[in-house]
Amino acid sequence: MRARRRAQRGGAAAPAAPGDPVTQPAKIALRGDLLDFTAGPAWGEVDPAGVRWRPDHWLLVDGGRIVDAQPGHQPPGDDWARHEYPGRLILPGFIDTHVHSPQLDVIASYGTELLDWLDTHTFPAETRYADDAVATPGAARFLDALLAHGTTSAVVFPTVHKLSVDRLFEAATARGMRIIAGKILMDRHAPPALCDDVEQAERECTELIERWHGHDRLAYAVTVRFAPTSTPEQLAMAGRLCTRHPGVYMQTHLAENRAEVEWVRTLFPEARSYLDVYARNHLLDERSVFAHGIWL
Repeated sequence: MRARRRAQRGGAAAPAAPGDPVTQPAKIALRGDLLDFTAGPAWGEVDPAGVRWRPDHWLLVDGGRIVDAQPGHQPPGDDWARHEYPGRLILPGFIDTHVHSPQLDVIASYGTELLDWLDTHTFPAETRYADDAVATPGAARFLDALLAHGTTSAVVFPTVHKLSVDRLFEAATARGMRIIAGKILMDRHAPPALCDDVEQAERECTELIERWHGHDRLAYAVTVRFAPTSTPEQLAMAGRLCTRHPGVYMQTHLAENRAEVEWVRTLFPEARSYLDVYARNHLLDERSVFAHGIWL
């Protein structure tokens, strides 16, 4: 299992939301070489005792849940649908802890540095997700690309549009995926089409949390783009959302490049550091996910 960092399951179950869970065949048996971990990988260490390697085994899945594993010479009964993959690895799904769904549309677009790349490619691509004709197929294409590469769980930045979050969660429910995501918060230093006011953003985030957090395999993340694109008022609002809805996640960016770090220093002179900007607004706890963190 290549887990960049395992996302925890969030919160209590919420009322059912649109999008029926994926239908699983009753009983499936997969034969191949099973590889998984029984202990979390440690920084800079290899723990052979935590690696579980079981060549030529059957993996038994009943109703969408793994119920057993047994040696290849002990096939399951005839009531199991059998699929054999000799010499192939059968792994737990990969987990991506930071990815942007609309950026699938601008992969390999040329840019000099981060801030220029956002203005030239990313923001125009995200603006198009206000249109359902873009948001619906975009969510499906993105999740199918994750699945094609073995990723079954992800922490995702959609766009500022409530529609983009709804479509992403609907598509994830239909595919049985574990997705943590939320409406991006921006109210300055971005194109007008991607900025909203604090009151509107708080209302829309609350509606999305109540609709999706804890539904099926989904969880909501209060999603601050990064400190420069939020006013102090919006950052305070994001902190209120986290306080009012215990169990939600928080995701943002942190110190991805030097120009960004210097920009934050000029915008928030009262803060001791880039991370302190988030801490002052109650956005730093065990459910916070900070992308990059290079120039700390």
